Amino acid sequence: MSEHLLDRVLGAIGERMSTWPYRDGELIATPWTLEDGEVVTLYVQAIGEDLYNITDRGLAADTLAAAGVDLSRRMPHNSFVAIKGSVELAPAIELDKPGEYDLSASATAAEVGRAVVELSEAVLRAEGLKALARQRKPATLKDRIVSLAGRYDSLTVQPLARMPLRYKGVRRQVSCRVAGPRDLAFVQAVGRASQTTAYDHAKSIFSDASVPSSQRLAVIEGTYRLEEWQLAGLREVCSVVDENELSAVFEELSA
Repeated sequence: MSEHLLDRVLGAIGERMSTWPYRDGELIATPWTLEDGEVVTLYVQAIGEDLYNITDRGLAADTLAAAGVDLSRRMPHNSFVAIKGSVELAPAIELDKPGEYDLSASATAAEVGRAVVELSEAVLRAEGLKALARQRKPATLKDRIVSLAGRYDSLTVQPLARMPLRYKGVRRQVSCRVAGPRDLAFVQAVGRASQTTAYDHAKSIFSDASVPSSQRLAVIEGTYRLEEWQLAGLREVCSVVDENELSAVFEELSA
């Protein structure tokens, strides 16, 4: 993308953001929204010369609680903690001590932009844990994968996780990352909604992955069947299982 086009894109994104004073800092309304349309809003507070705290003030955790996810249960709790740990920024400085379930970080002025993006994306990943609500019927293949992982207390799951690629510093989003006591898997849902697109997407991201092939998993939806050449193509870059075989995979991963 040319610098001119990039400037236009960044300008359009900036137009969707707004800030206003709040307590000793500012609230930033980001371009990201949750499933119910609520805008991801972060609180930014100066805590020293060229140093800031940024926090979602419990937005992600409140969203999960409203959906019926019990974060005191081991698996949802550990998964939420794993999402907090996926934010590649320094922890928040304890002036107003962050709550246990706040997504927060500290950053210099030069890092604030990246921090807003990182924490906003973490809020969206945490929202994916709504599939762990016991009374919620998962609607999509991705939600069903997350929900199934939630049956195993020794697993943690990060929806919309970022998988490292062979190119330095580059990552691509997958359906989720499921980790057990000794191993993990980056999981991509291959659904029936768009046969060619789903296959092409999974093949592309796993072809460029830097993680071992044993940690790449494509899950084929229900009774849906890919063409033989598509299955062969996926098996060149990852393991492939049908959705009804996934419980056995998670059973092994949880051991």
